[in-house]
Amino acid sequence: MAVNFLPAQVDCTSSTTPLPYTGSPLDLLWSDIKLFFYYAYALPGIVIPLGPWGSGALDELYPSLANIHDMALHLLLIVIHLLVLISIPICLLSPIPLGAFVLYISIFFSANYFVCLLLNGRKPILESQVNLDNHRFPNKHEDEQWIFLNGVAVGQHWLQSNIDRLSLTFGRKVLGVHNPTSGIILDVLECLIQRDFSYSTSDIRNCYVEVKKALMNEKLKKVVFILHSQGGIEGGLILDWLLADVPNSLLERLEVYTFGCAANHFNNPLHSHSQTDKHWLLDSLTTGRKEQDERVVRYIEHYANSEDFVSRWGVLNFAGSDSHTDNRFVGRLFKRDGSGHQLNQHYLDNMFPLETPNGPVQEDSDFMNVLVDVEEKKAVKRESATVNAIDRKTFSQPNGSSIQHLANGVKDTDASTEYLRATEANAARVQKKPVRELSRLWQYRNGGSPKD
Repeated sequence: MAVNFLPAQVDCTSSTTPLPYTGSPLDLLWSDIKLFFYYAYALPGIVIPLGPWGSGALDELYPSLANIHDMALHLLLIVIHLLVLISIPICLLSPIPLGAFVLYISIFFSANYFVCLLLNGRKPILESQVNLDNHRFPNKHEDEQWIFLNGVAVGQHWLQSNIDRLSLTFGRKVLGVHNPTSGIILDVLECLIQRDFSYSTSDIRNCYVEVKKALMNEKLKKVVFILHSQGGIEGGLILDWLLADVPNSLLERLEVYTFGCAANHFNNPLHSHSQTDKHWLLDSLTTGRKEQDERVVRYIEHYANSEDFVSRWGVLNFAGSDSHTDNRFVGRLFKRDGSGHQLNQHYLDNMFPLETPNGPVQEDSDFMNVLVDVEEKKAVKRESATVNAIDRKTFSQPNGSSIQHLANGVKDTDASTEYLRATEANAARVQKKPVRELSRLWQYRNGGSPKD
């Protein structure tokens, strides 16, 4: 197994050029449609491999009656959606009265609603049902709130399976905010609207309320926000709202972890303008950057499978590709060599495997033992926009003198070169470390807590 690691973006925000995700919504939409077809070959990677089922009935493709029921309804919806999409241009080119066409579309959406009601149920928020009152989880972590936002094609049953698996994995109660499905095809269309037009659906607004409420709760010291698939798009929009609305002192309690993230950006500004000067970069060369001390949200991590279509269409394209080096996608990126998009079966079973379907998490995990291959060239190239800005701007130290330092015995006064050296140093210091030493989320397994 191979795992590629991309360190968190340095991005001193020196550039005044608008970021790509803030461009024309129509241009973004057209770009995303082209990107969809460019990566279409990876679509089977959403469900492959079909097995094994390390979490038993909690795995999405396990042949239980509840899973078969949901899969059958999704197949029915796919067929209906394709037939309707094919029929629409035929209707428009035929001499069909407008009223008849409107009635036809109304019947389709009504039928779709009632079929999806069988998948979604009526509860907007669910709670994990795992019994944590046993010797495996002596610490109840009552000063923490864990919130999960699901992705595409997830009905109530799969959402419950997701939060129960997360609860088993980390030994906490998990609140699941339901992003209801309208069928896979309509869900993808919704992703395009949310991602390119920054449109906030009701589940985004519901989840924002839950996260903000937890952050404002003085009894809580930590809020852990877990996102999967389309939930990454929605979570990114929620984070944008929180950054505009919640004091930094409260946002320091927030931690964000994504799996198969479909977002096109992830914002997380620096604490202060002073961190954009060269004095700060000089320290990073000698001590190694500590991004948790630099950013408003101290911890953001992204986990992706290399052959997962959604990851390729999202986080791997906008954070980890050579074509979007001018984008902002803050957070560490762990890219596992493999396929599959289902949260339980393809992500948690491979990254946080259980000893039995009832737990605990295996301490000797293949994924966590792998020595990471740091993508140093990408890490450096991703800072090109800031480097170009630095080339046009001279930074100075607080005392007003120009910057000079001795790094590895070489005296250098060029600001952009120094910036690149800081980036290279940050990447090199984690080369060939095991994933377990770099993953903060791993430290939460089996009810544990990181050593802050």
